[in-house]
Amino acid sequence: MRSLLLQEFSARKQRPLKESMTMKNRFLAAACAAVFSIGLIAGCSQEAKEDLDAAGDNMAKAADKTGEDIKAGAENAGDVAANAALTAKIKSALMGAEGVDSEHINVDTVGKTVTLKGSQDTEAAKTKAEQVAKDQAGAEYTVVNQITVGPASTTDPQKNN
Repeated sequence: MRSLLLQEFSARKQRPLKESMTMKNRFLAAACAAVFSIGLIAGCSQEAKEDLDAAGDNMAKAADKTGEDIKAGAENAGDVAANAALTAKIKSALMGAEGVDSEHINVDTVGKTVTLKGSQDTEAAKTKAEQVAKDQAGAEYTVVNQITVGPASTTDPQKNN
């Protein structure tokens, strides 16, 4: 049984979510069949019935937990996609912002926080970059401006991550 679980776990990492869910359903069906078979082999004693009921309850709990894990994973994937989309939107807006050198700004979005890192030649460019990020992100996001003012060659946004 442990070997089967390890195979399922390692194979799950290599399959898309939909296929993984199908394999989980197959695994749960096989486990149910195994528990049912054990019940038949053990006979119809009261102890066997209680063991079978307990195994069934455990399987139901495991199935519920699996469903909750899948739901949480899907929600997390949605958050990651939304963060990536917002990061791209802000970076694009910075490219079009006059007076802002977007090549020296790194934008990172985690949760409801947008972080700007890098450097700008002037305080005005730093402030403008922050305002562009706030306009694109909206009120529900916090913008953290870690941009330094100075020559771009001394501060590389890729090193400030």
